[in-house]
Amino acid sequence: MLGAYNNNTILSGYRLKLIREWRNKSQAELAEFLECSVEEIQKAEEDLFQCNFEQLGRVKKFFDIEDIPLSDEEVRVFKESLYYWRDLIRNRKIDEATDFQEKVSSIVQLPPCMDLVMLYRQFEVSDCLLENHLEAAEEKLRELEKHLPSMDAENQYYFYRNSGSLKSVLRYPSEALKDFLKALTFGEARENAPIFNGALYYNIASCYFDLHLPHQTIAFLEQALDAHGDDRTKAYRLHFDILLAVSYIRIGRVQAAKALLSKCLARAEGALNGQNGLIIGQILHNFGFAHRFLGEWAEAIDYLNKAATRLSEGSEHYLETMYQIVWCTAKMGRYPQALNALERIKELSRYAENQKYILLSETLRCFIGLCQAPATAEAKENADYITTNVLPRLEEAYEYTKMLALCEELGNYYEKFGEPSKALDVIKTSHSIIKRMLYQGGDEK
Repeated sequence: MLGAYNNNTILSGYRLKLIREWRNKSQAELAEFLECSVEEIQKAEEDLFQCNFEQLGRVKKFFDIEDIPLSDEEVRVFKESLYYWRDLIRNRKIDEATDFQEKVSSIVQLPPCMDLVMLYRQFEVSDCLLENHLEAAEEKLRELEKHLPSMDAENQYYFYRNSGSLKSVLRYPSEALKDFLKALTFGEARENAPIFNGALYYNIASCYFDLHLPHQTIAFLEQALDAHGDDRTKAYRLHFDILLAVSYIRIGRVQAAKALLSKCLARAEGALNGQNGLIIGQILHNFGFAHRFLGEWAEAIDYLNKAATRLSEGSEHYLETMYQIVWCTAKMGRYPQALNALERIKELSRYAENQKYILLSETLRCFIGLCQAPATAEAKENADYITTNVLPRLEEAYEYTKMLALCEELGNYYEKFGEPSKALDVIKTSHSIIKRMLYQGGDEK
């Protein structure tokens, strides 16, 4: 006979039926093994299988799944173990995570418990992403996607979050944002949703940042800070505040940005290590960006030169810093120095096969020519090249800040040299970009 009701030994009848069919066993065979009637098995599979611990053990023995969670309580405990394994992965405790994985990997032997199997697979993807095994992560996500229509909300949350993380690493911020926002719709339904979603808010903010949408960046960064508080964000606070500061600059709150960057610099210098050397370079670069935004070219160059000494030569950060140095130097009318610095950018970007900065090198060449000798046929060619070739490609790359700076220069040039229709077109482009930065949610460029 099946035992009396016991909260610790509740087994879903649906789960029991799936396992029985998976093992190709009949209700009669199970009833005979448990010494109960077929009617009792039928009734159990329609609702809840209420059994004592001894009977639970016999059920598991019958199906040869002694090490697999079966009762509701066992499933709850096993899920906690999966989350513990995930935390080991996230905290980069590699050896412990590898050892613990052996304890939870047995779940893949039980296809009827697909929610747990898929949750295990989701955390495998997280591990691949943290280890930068992107091809493996992509392959596992493709397999998981086949089960997407039947996934529960918990698994859909992790699927979209992992998918967004992969696309973010691959530098597809618009696609990553879509996945992160889908994940958020599932995450907001969870208990303690603000705390649970704290890291996701940061992921979303980072996408908005890469898409040059500063207002949305600020809003989600503030949500991340509210969710986690000072203690939980202490290790990441520099990154949070640097993104906030740059976003402040992009919307014209330069003094607020400089105040925040001063705090960042003090914290980074107070805990100097190898990684903080790079972070200090980024902070100094952003100080330079703030001064450039105000048209304070000499101050900008001073900070940018300091930043360059902290950055790895040829890296994306270094090339961007050199780009800003050349721009500011040209704005000061120091064209020979600007051209010398430009040659270095060309050399490094070609060596690294960095197509973005190969394009920006040509952009700077045209810009310097435009500033140096504006009343020439070559200057007109340079202006038209930037308008027709550079601006569309910068728009595709979400480089809105660079676009606005170039539009201002082009508008002034076309207006000064009697091409009002082209000046108007550039102004329209500029207004379109400003509108996008102010109001767009990021679903489109």
